[in-house]
Amino acid sequence: MTAELTVQEKSTAYLTVTLRDKAGVAAQPASAEYWIDDHESGVSVRAPTALSPTAGVVEIMLNKVDNTFVAQTRTSERRRVTIHGVYGTNDELYSEYVYRIANLSEVT
Repeated sequence: MTAELTVQEKSTAYLTVTLRDKAGVAAQPASAEYWIDDHESGVSVRAPTALSPTAGVVEIMLNKVDNTFVAQTRTSERRRVTIHGVYGTNDELYSEYVYRIANLSEVT
């Protein structure tokens, strides 16, 4: 992502990921997964989850649970989405995307 995405607390958002080969072209991995952590604390928000990209592209739904605050005292939190794609023996890709969650004072 070029600009940091901001998501309202407990709201659904979508992240479109393109897995690319060494030439920068969208490429289908043999397998792929992602997980989500709280950027500041490292707390796991979502355990590794399988992805099913088509032609190397997949949309990840960031749901209410993903976007619920770990520490309610913060005004915002950042999440790190890590993508792992396997193309073959010794041919893997890791990518990460960071987005911000805005704390809404009236949301419980």
